[in-house]
Amino acid sequence: MKRVIFILSLLLVWTCAIRAETESEGTVASGKVKDGYALLNDLTKIFEEIAGTGKGLGSANERLSAVIADTRATFAAGQIDAVFHHRFRRLLLVFKLILTPVDVNNDVWEPVIKKELSEFVLDTLGEVWVWRVKGLDSIERMAAAVEEEFVNLWLYLDTRSQRQELKKKFAGSMLPPPPAKKKE
Repeated sequence: MKRVIFILSLLLVWTCAIRAETESEGTVASGKVKDGYALLNDLTKIFEEIAGTGKGLGSANERLSAVIADTRATFAAGQIDAVFHHRFRRLLLVFKLILTPVDVNNDVWEPVIKKELSEFVLDTLGEVWVWRVKGLDSIERMAAAVEEEFVNLWLYLDTRSQRQELKKKFAGSMLPPPPAKKKE
């Protein structure tokens, strides 16, 4: 098991080094422009396959990287707004951390992963999450948080027009007017 983790860690470092070199050359892998619903569906398919078959972990990171590239392209094309982009990127980060093989006694990654996953669960469920290697409580709570964020993002996309109407309704009555733009 330790050998597998060591090999996967080396692979991760090697992938990061290649990625950093590619980005420094300005040739970042481009993704496909999609809408927010398609991005959510793509992410769902990755984990449905893993949960349904118990296989696919090897290619899950590659497919997750493709969704990350698609998200970047979609945001650059203006198909999703900054709020959706930020929250979806955080969800991608959580999935990436879940898929990252980490030795439980690793003093480098373990604190980072614990902190980010704990904050994610607290922000989505309002509950404190504790990393436990044994038992299903941690896994179930994390799954509930991921599900909640999927629902939140889906509802965010579904309610765009209603949110704009509410903003117009509250403008001037409940909230101060936005600052005036300076003429140059």
